Amino acid sequence: DYNGTVAKKNLSISGTTIAPKVYNGLNNSGLVTPGTLTGLYGTETLVVSATGLFNDANVGVGKSASITYTLANGANGGLASNYNLANGTATGNITPAPLTISVTANNKQYDKTRLATLGTAIYLGLQNGELFSVAGTPVANFNDSAVGNAKPVTASGYLPPSSNYTVSQPAGLTANITKKILNIIGLTANNKVYDGSTAATVSGTASLS
Repeated sequence: DYNGTVAKKNLSISGTTIAPKVYNGLNNSGLVTPGTLTGLYGTETLVVSATGLFNDANVGVGKSASITYTLANGANGGLASNYNLANGTATGNITPAPLTISVTANNKQYDKTRLATLGTAIYLGLQNGELFSVAGTPVANFNDSAVGNAKPVTASGYLPPSSNYTVSQPAGLTANITKKILNIIGLTANNKVYDGSTAATVSGTASLS
């Protein structure tokens, strides 16, 4: 009797693709679709799955990723234990993650202008525990300068914190414009001799302040 060793047959694979993914602060790739296996014996088939890791987590086009393949038994006697499939590489895209701005518009007293002020803004949608101060120089305006409640306010000028994000300007903001209080100046009350009444006279020229 003689003893021998049966070595695993090496396979190759081509056409593996990576679906685009939205930035999440991690370097895992999007869904990997394995390509076509070459080298299977006869009519045997195997099931192949794959995962990918980019070199970094940042947004980019045509980014290289390391692909790890896993073989499983298939049809027509295909046994994963009879084959080897080396890991490989593929390219994919990471697209920016969308952010929104959380902020409120401040009430103001009538001043003839449409200018509005805003509270402290924060980003909503930051990934993987990232923290950023809100970037940009926002400008806000009421739809008109007249007194009123819950008046629409538009805001713009907010920027994303990095190239890994896009940002939408805040929408649906409202605030109140209240009436301005005026004072009358330029009048003085005159002294008088008691006459049994509360009537008083004033002198001077009245004007609004």
